[in-house]
Amino acid sequence: MPLWRPCADAAAAVAFAADVAAVRGGLPLDVDGVVVRLDDAAAAAAAGATARSPRAPVALKFAAAAGVTRLVGVDHQVSRAGVLMPVAVLAPPLPLGGVSVARATLHNYGRAGAGRLGVAVGALVTVARGGHVITKIVAVHAPPPGGVPVAPLATCPACRSPVHVTDRDGGGGGDGADGTAEEVADGAAAARDAAHAAAPPRRGGAVAVARCTNAGGCAAQVVGRVAHFGRPACVDICGLGAATARRLVDAGLVASPADLYALTADAVTAAAIPGLAVPTVVVRPTVVVLRVCSAGRAASTLA
Repeated sequence: MPLWRPCADAAAAVAFAADVAAVRGGLPLDVDGVVVRLDDAAAAAAAGATARSPRAPVALKFAAAAGVTRLVGVDHQVSRAGVLMPVAVLAPPLPLGGVSVARATLHNYGRAGAGRLGVAVGALVTVARGGHVITKIVAVHAPPPGGVPVAPLATCPACRSPVHVTDRDGGGGGDGADGTAEEVADGAAAARDAAHAAAPPRRGGAVAVARCTNAGGCAAQVVGRVAHFGRPACVDICGLGAATARRLVDAGLVASPADLYALTADAVTAAAIPGLAVPTVVVRPTVVVLRVCSAGRAASTLA
């Protein structure tokens, strides 16, 4: 490493990529493709650039690693937006690209249903790592007789509130533009669903979106919003991940991101949360740091 070869034309570059793909399993690190670039400065300048990247270098990606295993169950996760997302449980776990895959996304109920993949519990499925990162089911083989199809639940798995199902979602995904508890209370969710129903069909057809109706009281949604609030792209609260958010919500100390600013050491001590020590909040000009010491870990590693 690295492997490289001067190529006279595009066909030679494609042939080089095929040669690297043939030996990728023996390389000292995992690779997902090769980069082809013009070595003539004038030609590279003439190629120009898009809004995001130059056109002179081009990535030739290898085919995604894939394998066949059995779908033995479906977990229904609830996003911070309240959208239920089906996740396939696989057995035996499938080794793909150096990792053992035991779960794979089903994206949404419309894609997993009879009109698209036709996923059913007990079926043999082909699993691939899209972009060598995201595991997903790309094909279903020999669905078993009487297999249970993947369908939206009638109630939320987290809070048992009713689930509302729409034919399509105008957002790009389960955690896209979604409402807060206040917006739902004001009727914004109903207006959004009406707009989605009137919107033209999306490419690839409609998708079934199941949404928990308990926006303000669903613990899974609250945990998702609190954890998202602490991400580096938001407020950047060090030490506040999904596990810590779950502990704080389950203990009744936090019901919204705003409650983090009222969190006190005395409250955490009194709650005696397993695996969680006393936090300290340090307010800086642009970053709020919530130092939470997990059991057995030094505070300095989280600050």
